[in-house]
Amino acid sequence: MGLIRYVCLSDQHLGYDLGLLTKLDGQGHPIYSEVSPVMQAFCDGLRELLVKNRQEHTAQFEEMGRPTLVLMGDVLDLAFATMNGAGMVFETFMRLIAQDGDRLFDQIIFIPGNHDHHLWETAREAKYLDYVRKNPDQPTTELVPWHATNVFVTTDARARPPDPRILTLPVYSEFLTILAQKFPALKDHKVRIAYPNFGLFNQDNSNCVLFHHGHFFEGLYYFPSTLKELLFPHQKWPRDVWDVECENFAWIDFVWSELGRSGQVGQDMETIYERLIRGLQSTIRGPNQLPSLSRVRSEPESVIRETEHHLAESFLSVIENMSVEWESSHTDHPMSRHLRFLLRWYVNWPLRNQVIAELGRELSHAPPMTLLFGHTHKPFLDTMRLTAWGKIYAYNTGGWLIQSVDAEPVYGGALAFINEDLQTAYLRMYVEGRPEHELEAETLDSSAQGFVDEINGLIDQHSIWDGFGEEADDAVQRREGFLEQRTKAQASD
Repeated sequence: MGLIRYVCLSDQHLGYDLGLLTKLDGQGHPIYSEVSPVMQAFCDGLRELLVKNRQEHTAQFEEMGRPTLVLMGDVLDLAFATMNGAGMVFETFMRLIAQDGDRLFDQIIFIPGNHDHHLWETAREAKYLDYVRKNPDQPTTELVPWHATNVFVTTDARARPPDPRILTLPVYSEFLTILAQKFPALKDHKVRIAYPNFGLFNQDNSNCVLFHHGHFFEGLYYFPSTLKELLFPHQKWPRDVWDVECENFAWIDFVWSELGRSGQVGQDMETIYERLIRGLQSTIRGPNQLPSLSRVRSEPESVIRETEHHLAESFLSVIENMSVEWESSHTDHPMSRHLRFLLRWYVNWPLRNQVIAELGRELSHAPPMTLLFGHTHKPFLDTMRLTAWGKIYAYNTGGWLIQSVDAEPVYGGALAFINEDLQTAYLRMYVEGRPEHELEAETLDSSAQGFVDEINGLIDQHSIWDGFGEEADDAVQRREGFLEQRTKAQASD
């Protein structure tokens, strides 16, 4: 039981017209500056719940203040929305967070995902330039552009100096901070970044929670590392967070955080994506045979252009073939065998190595660990056993967008509440195709049952989020209809 200290959610995909939190007009076009009905209902209920919780724990609230909002990646959809469009929807979210001058949160932690990875790139590059500027006597060649922050960014005093390649200085998203500070209640807020991992220990180190967006649990995001292994088999697969990000960041940034915003090309990429998630065959062709040497000599310009087309087709063919392995496309189970394997590998190696580097101790006697992530858009909770950690509690917070024209109960959105003892209450907010879904918090940790019961008591007593399932279902059906119309139009082109 106790005061809610952290509210965690992921995959809002703000700005994307298939996202439930972006308002649409009657033709399915985004209205970025207005609040969607689902976002309004979600924030109204969240405000009521947090206010009632603080009223029941007045002494704790006066001592600790408001909770921290943990945004676990793909908050902005920079693949299928413009920066300004996604930013405007984030601004409407901040407006509701700061409504009537009573902000809901004292701090915001942002863990970038693949769709808003570019915000991490701009933040780390700005921090690097600032560091170079403030250290003029140090040779620039000795300054390394960091590819990760430390895990425990809010508890720096407990961490020893880690690998110099890990950024220990505070890193903020200037873009998200500027948008948040537009509102008087948030004028002192800075949106702090932790990437790719964020972690918490409670006061007596008896409990630990680790956060990751989830993209490094999926093989698609290791394409450059996979290519390296194929071309140079003597080189090792990365086992440190730094190397994982360093080898793959450009691929992630280009395909999922920049390409979709590239004018007409970006719109075409969205069309291809929508065809892929519907399981349709695209018009992508494989490269034909190479031109003859005589033709290269007689028609060089024509051959160059054909070769460019072949390369582009080959690239798109790679994307199409890899899409078969997208975790979000598997609807038979909330976590595929492939995802489970890579989750275990990432947590046992890169994540574990980073935690050990910061804490200066092995984890053979680590406390029970809770792992929160999103990315797959399939909410679930599961108890797992990992070699290096023992038993862990895994929670996936789902997503706030549709995946196809057919509702699948495996998809939906969830959030997690965490108290001072780092006990987790997990709340599935909506389930696709089930408007009658009743809100009921749950947990994998038996010691957290009292906290869960308290959350459920507040929801039931005050009818918080009453009718939210129907609101979300209506938004899902509307977007499924718009997607169906688009794909039919594309098929007739």
